[in-house]
Amino acid sequence: MAMSSVRVRVVKAQFAVTVAATPAATKKAFQTVASEMEEVIRESIDDPYPPVSAPGQPPHRRTGYLHDETTVRAEGKTIKVRTPQYGIWLESGTRKMAARPFIRKAIHAKPKYWAKRLNMHAKREMVKAAKLKKAKPRRR
Repeated sequence: MAMSSVRVRVVKAQFAVTVAATPAATKKAFQTVASEMEEVIRESIDDPYPPVSAPGQPPHRRTGYLHDETTVRAEGKTIKVRTPQYGIWLESGTRKMAARPFIRKAIHAKPKYWAKRLNMHAKREMVKAAKLKKAKPRRR
């Protein structure tokens, strides 16, 4: 069964860099954290189907479409999670189905953890930039 016209929804999360970092280091840090978040989300929905996931637990993997089509990208200082429409229904539930959150548990439930990771990566990028700057010989 082919999924032809699937609408995609975007879930946003914003985090602040508290380290004094250059725009390039901040951008690289956000990209790194976004890829880490994507990995965490995909791991949470990687349990095989049967059995059915319990309400309140991340959905189990049936076809792999939700797993493959859920992506996380950094756009400026915003992290955007892109997921198919039924991913939003699983995330928030419907009037006939209890929620099976997989984005909230991975991202929104741990804001301090992700802010810490973001600042760590920003510091690391600043150190890399400083080392590269020192390593380049000056031309006269």
